[in-house]
Amino acid sequence: MRLNQLKINSIFHYYSKKYIVLQIEPPDIVIKRLEDDGETLRMNFFQLVGDPSFMPGDTMSKEVDIQRNQLKDKLDALSEKSREKVSKRYKMIEPILLLTKAKVGDIKSAHLFMQEYMRFLDDNETIYSLTQAKLINKISQQYGMSERTIKRYLSNYRGVENGYSLEDGEVGLIPKYCDITKSRSDEKCIPICNPRKPDVVLDILKVRLDDKYIPIIKESIENHCLNPKGIPYKAVYDYIDVSCKKRNFETPPQITIYKMLERLDEQLLSRLRKGKKASEKFDPIQRGFTNNEALYPLHIIQIDHKELDILVIDEKTGRVLKKPWLTAGIDLYSREIWCAYISLEPPSINRTIKALQHGVFFKRAKERYGTREEWGVYGIPTNIMFDNGGEFRSPRVIRIINEVLKANVMYRPVGTPRYGSAIERFFRTLDTELIHRLDGTTKSSFREWGDYEPSKEAAYTLDDIRYFVTKYITDIYQCDVHEGLPPNENTPLIRYEEGLKKTGFPEFVNIAEEESFRIKLLPSTDKPYTRDGIRLGNVLYRTDELSHLISSREIKYKVKYDDDDISRVYLLPPKSDTYVEVPAVIPSATELLGVNRYTYEKVLESLRIEGEVKRSQIPSTRLITTALAELQDQMEQRGKNNKKLITVAKRMGLDSSRPIQPSMPPQNKEKTVEELVEEANKAGSESESNAG
Repeated sequence: MRLNQLKINSIFHYYSKKYIVLQIEPPDIVIKRLEDDGETLRMNFFQLVGDPSFMPGDTMSKEVDIQRNQLKDKLDALSEKSREKVSKRYKMIEPILLLTKAKVGDIKSAHLFMQEYMRFLDDNETIYSLTQAKLINKISQQYGMSERTIKRYLSNYRGVENGYSLEDGEVGLIPKYCDITKSRSDEKCIPICNPRKPDVVLDILKVRLDDKYIPIIKESIENHCLNPKGIPYKAVYDYIDVSCKKRNFETPPQITIYKMLERLDEQLLSRLRKGKKASEKFDPIQRGFTNNEALYPLHIIQIDHKELDILVIDEKTGRVLKKPWLTAGIDLYSREIWCAYISLEPPSINRTIKALQHGVFFKRAKERYGTREEWGVYGIPTNIMFDNGGEFRSPRVIRIINEVLKANVMYRPVGTPRYGSAIERFFRTLDTELIHRLDGTTKSSFREWGDYEPSKEAAYTLDDIRYFVTKYITDIYQCDVHEGLPPNENTPLIRYEEGLKKTGFPEFVNIAEEESFRIKLLPSTDKPYTRDGIRLGNVLYRTDELSHLISSREIKYKVKYDDDDISRVYLLPPKSDTYVEVPAVIPSATELLGVNRYTYEKVLESLRIEGEVKRSQIPSTRLITTALAELQDQMEQRGKNNKKLITVAKRMGLDSSRPIQPSMPPQNKEKTVEELVEEANKAGSESESNAG
């Protein structure tokens, strides 16, 4: 996937004519045609890049063919071991790539080089006096590799990045022997499983041996090689030799077994043979907190969650639901809001990934919400700062940030909320100026309610809240004066646009490629493809297109999924770099279209409580529909019962607005709640008969 960036002197195509960027004056851009009369135009940046005829220079002659059910990704098709080789090669040439960009005026690259690679600078040497040849020499010394090899990696990377291709430059760093399109018909796969968890496949070995040797090799590696004893390869070979002789088989050559063992993943061997301490070198090193000030737009984005103080209603039934959650990210340089993802799902890995996706893409607020201003913050940040929540430390989230967005992860120090003051201040401002003014707000505390009842006043759907928050951020918050900003750039919008004049517009994803990039950001897991298909979260997915993959549960495939739409998943077949869309079959994709996994699990929970299905079963579409109807009826009935209880409490002189303390003895100990309700109903019936 290619990211694009318009800077001064960038060349692109617009209505089949070639243009060059002369000047950047956010939100506008001044361009000049390089042909005919060379007319000069001033255009709005979002209007330009959103036009279907706009095409960045490098991808002009490449026809974009993005389909919703496909995503080509050669990097995902690699094994973990091969993918790690690509990452190591990229890490070697990254300083050279940053140096090249810095010398043509890219301020962000210059700052990042100084932040990460100052060790390559001699005393009194600056980034602008450092030559590429000298840098390559220092890199080769650090990694113990020849300069010629470093130059070859660099050339291969740039060949893909600058060519007429939509692929990442890293594709050029894939070793030739890792080409998945080349294989032999006599190759067989041996799934190597965890000795303590036989259902977990750790690695796949490809061998060209007779089938009779497969169980012998598998058992010898799992039981004798992958354990803390750390026995030498010779001992493993001896176990294989003895097993073969017991069966009157000819033992494979020793060199064949040795080469096979050497192909086992180094990290796997270290973790299972040498223990935790020896394997620490494979654990990711997370960047700690830095108190450096943000130096330019999108230098540091701070992200956190907030439960909004308002009850929302169902858009179809009008019933009161619950309070939604907001995951927001703020640009510490300008105080612009980079992302704002709102849903009913509580803090999770999924909503964190969705927030990242919202931040990267164009918001198109004018088009979607009719705002006066444009929500012009988008693109790839340099650093993303989190607090210490478990969802933020998930390896899945970290991998997406590091490898897909190529950004850095930062964490606030534990127990130091002052380091999250910017995002917390935004949350307080949003409450004060918007949320607490809406019908259905729960305010900051129930003590502020008095006679006010949020559940009775609730009037807005989840989409309404998204609309209000978007309008507020775009037309009010970013245009309002902020005391923490410099006096001459005292609104987030002005501060952000002035910063862009120094760095250029951020890297962006073409609108035509957003769907493909969205799939790329999705989390993935390894799942078998059985006769039932793929089972994920009590949903079955299946397609006739993949029937040839049906095999045992030991063979697993990479599957991407979207927790905000569980109607389909995406599977990567072996020896392929193209994901295939797999629709849900039980329940049907139509029934689950747009259904969030969190909502679906709540429905299943209701079914289990009622005894409709067992925990291990998958409910049919009919049961899902029935459960939703029953859940709505239960909500209505409980609401009526609660109102009767309030009436009874008032008759007894109880203050229903004050919570009952656990330490206090309950009133009317001899009567249950149900008896009180029955008593109230009976009293009402007697009053009616007396009146008659």
